[in-house]
Amino acid sequence: MSSAHRLPPSALTDRLQSHRIWGLLPAGSRQTLAEHLHLLDTAAGQDVAHGDDLRDALHWIVSGSVGLFGGQEQLLVSLQADEFFGLRLGEELGATRARALTDGQIARLDLATLEALRQESPALAYLLPSPGPGHATSRRAAMAGASASDPALNLMTTPVRSLI
Repeated sequence: MSSAHRLPPSALTDRLQSHRIWGLLPAGSRQTLAEHLHLLDTAAGQDVAHGDDLRDALHWIVSGSVGLFGGQEQLLVSLQADEFFGLRLGEELGATRARALTDGQIARLDLATLEALRQESPALAYLLPSPGPGHATSRRAAMAGASASDPALNLMTTPVRSLI
């Protein structure tokens, strides 16, 4: 696995703001996210996550592509830039490791930071997977506790006709 290093807080600010999920965070939360992401530069064919790391951290594919593999080195699914894996995503497929299919970069987010961000923004609690049965609430419970004033959630439930 390649070594991780801290991203400069300003390096991914624009990318985070334009991302379909990270962009829902308030500016201060995006800044916190940028400070806690660890960037992994990956080479094609390199294992980027397996075991506990595959289960207990969220990985965001910043660039390149990643495959989730099961037993006997079987490719289960190919993921592209801006998609996520980890936090048990792919576990139902039997994924045991993630391997870079092309050169690229992956940002890793630890569970504690993700949970703090999920608490700040109910939209994240709805859009990102919970880490597992013992760690977080279900989508329905997250939505029930979500503030009606969260603009991201209001847009998600507003009919398209009224947005136009």
